[in-house]
Amino acid sequence: MNSLKPEYRLLLSSVKICPSSEEIFNINQLILEIEDWENLTKTAISNQVAPLFFEKIALVPNKVIIPSEVVHRLKQACYMTLSRNMLLVDHFRKIIKEFTDIGIPVIALKGIYLSDCLYKNIGLRQLSDIDLLVKEDEGSKCVQKLLDMGYRSSELKYSEFIKQNSEYVHYPPMILRGVSIELHTKLHLSSEPFHLHIGKIWEHSFETNINGVVARSLQIYDLLIYICIHIDKHFRNGKIQFTGFYDITNLLTQESDRFNWKSLIDTCNEYNTLVPTFRYILLANKYMNAPVPDDIITRYSKMMSVQDERRFLDYFQGNTFHPDLVHNAFGNIKNISGTSGKIKFIFDYAFPSKEFIRSNYDLKRNSAIYKYYFIRLYMGLISTLKYFFDNRKIS
Repeated sequence: MNSLKPEYRLLLSSVKICPSSEEIFNINQLILEIEDWENLTKTAISNQVAPLFFEKIALVPNKVIIPSEVVHRLKQACYMTLSRNMLLVDHFRKIIKEFTDIGIPVIALKGIYLSDCLYKNIGLRQLSDIDLLVKEDEGSKCVQKLLDMGYRSSELKYSEFIKQNSEYVHYPPMILRGVSIELHTKLHLSSEPFHLHIGKIWEHSFETNINGVVARSLQIYDLLIYICIHIDKHFRNGKIQFTGFYDITNLLTQESDRFNWKSLIDTCNEYNTLVPTFRYILLANKYMNAPVPDDIITRYSKMMSVQDERRFLDYFQGNTFHPDLVHNAFGNIKNISGTSGKIKFIFDYAFPSKEFIRSNYDLKRNSAIYKYYFIRLYMGLISTLKYFFDNRKIS
């Protein structure tokens, strides 16, 4: 941690909603070490920590040395986060009311639940979309209700063969005025090594008031495990969102007095999620001071490798990786019988329709389409090598 530049240490030290007096003192001292305020500001905004850091400024005496331009930019970022989140919360309330009226239970996943029930301030936790879990036999009914409300499917134009031979955890995002709704019917693909029993997930869930409406939430151990396996997917494919780490840190901090580590471990063993769960809990502990008992750290220290730490720090410092284009594809290929079917899937996946290329890469000119076929092929080759390397080295 001490080898990091002070601006990164300051931001990582600022993720807790309710820091201790010792943590506030540390934040105050780190402000004195900052020389590159421009880098701090950019990192705070890009890593979704600007609102959490901005809230800490009022708590420390050394706020007087923070440049006024930095304070202004951070405040603007906070206003933008709040404005965006208010829009998403409005959509969430309307959807829950519509689903409730037709007797469909909904579990609010991740940010839309945590922004209210954990952070207690919808402006502190950045939301990108709304993730909802519904029962599989009610999924199509939910999609139709969203269509009736004006949402439209953003389904990518893969070939019919790929659609028929692919598994998804959620329907294609439903979009209305820039707000994306992801309707999940499961929490992971069957090709992944995890075994989250969706029936038990529903049994463990409970009703609660979320942003002014009654919906369901995951039980805390299911919630923590789901956050970790969701991080794992993005951690591997180069599209990391740090909000998941902030969620882990604040959940463990808030629940520290009553958190039952044996219950978490037992649930992880049942779901086969011990490695990814403790990998990200230990990262949150080491770099964000998430409270974890010493005996747990010692017992599960091997779950977090040096490579994991290096990748985490690279991500936080703005270093990017080639996105993983093949992780889900390999899972689907395994389920296709016959060599010819596997080859057709690979070909259709590598060379999708022009409409897919235009939409997926947001191209304005048709002349650029062929260039992106080459880019996609190159990225696919890189992702394939990365996929096999990760499956050998990260377990």
